[in-house]
Amino acid sequence: MKITGFIIILLLYLISSVAIADTVPVTPSNYTGSRSYAKIPGGLDATGTWKTKGINLSWSIMAPTIDNWWTYSYTIDPLRNAVSNTILEINPTASTLSGYFNFSPGYDVEGPRVWEKGSPSTPFMPADIYGIKFDFGGDPVTYTFKSTLAPAWGDLYSRDGSSNTAWTKGFGTDPTGSTTNFKNWVPTPQIAHAVPEPSIVFLLGFGLTGVALFEAKKRRSGKKNSTPA
Repeated sequence: MKITGFIIILLLYLISSVAIADTVPVTPSNYTGSRSYAKIPGGLDATGTWKTKGINLSWSIMAPTIDNWWTYSYTIDPLRNAVSNTILEINPTASTLSGYFNFSPGYDVEGPRVWEKGSPSTPFMPADIYGIKFDFGGDPVTYTFKSTLAPAWGDLYSRDGSSNTAWTKGFGTDPTGSTTNFKNWVPTPQIAHAVPEPSIVFLLGFGLTGVALFEAKKRRSGKKNSTPA
């Protein structure tokens, strides 16, 4: 019985390891929302004119209906000085745009790759970020696209052509499963469909087979011992 219990516990551990993720999913109630600097609801840090005058960010997300594509839309509205470009965090498993993203013709998008803090193109950005860069802007500007990645809480950085910048307050950190206030992040494309590793699948199958054989042997042994002399 002790051996069987150990095997079952091991299988439960393996099953749970398949679904482990380091991202916190966004609930449907947050598929629309906003962040700002200098007024409610807050959630952004800023520099330059965007700090003195303010900047607003809003988003809208539509879940897939008949396919696997989520629709994302972000609008950034500075109260002065137009946006030049924006970097949006995504999951590092998306090593290419193909298969993960679908943009309208003419969209100027760079990445995905690591964007480093301290470079001339990322002034005041507080940490490195893996993401995609929308290399165009406006006042306001809206970025709309589709992705097979479901939303989780992440970071965003935006700037104009000078020293006016804005970013999510939680930039460089991640919420955890116990986080209840997500004001310092925004929903970003992060969660890919989980596919178990082949080795995990093999171990699960091997373990289940072992449990079945062990129980069958134990039943046969029990019947043999209970046979009258």
